[in-house]
Amino acid sequence: MLAGVAAGLPIPDETWIPSNNTVFTVHLADNDPASVDSWAAFLGLETPAYGSTMRGPRRPFRSYEAKGRNCPGMPGWLVDVQSFCDVAELEAQQAGGVQ
Repeated sequence: MLAGVAAGLPIPDETWIPSNNTVFTVHLADNDPASVDSWAAFLGLETPAYGSTMRGPRRPFRSYEAKGRNCPGMPGWLVDVQSFCDVAELEAQQAGGVQ
């Protein structure tokens, strides 16, 4: 992660590993798919995509994420780079022709 930040990529809001130790999650700022694109390219992950709409505590959101097995420092582990995007903002952008 330090190499990505040193290369000028956005600093993740948080990173975590669940108790089953199978995936390393990198959560970037909300509503920031461009950062996911940058990290995914840097890590050589699949092309990011939007997930299903989920109901959050304040409003609906969709994850924008990329996954792959190129986890820095932990060979073979799944890495998940993500940003949670507000559905209303996504719909407004799509209505304006922005994707």
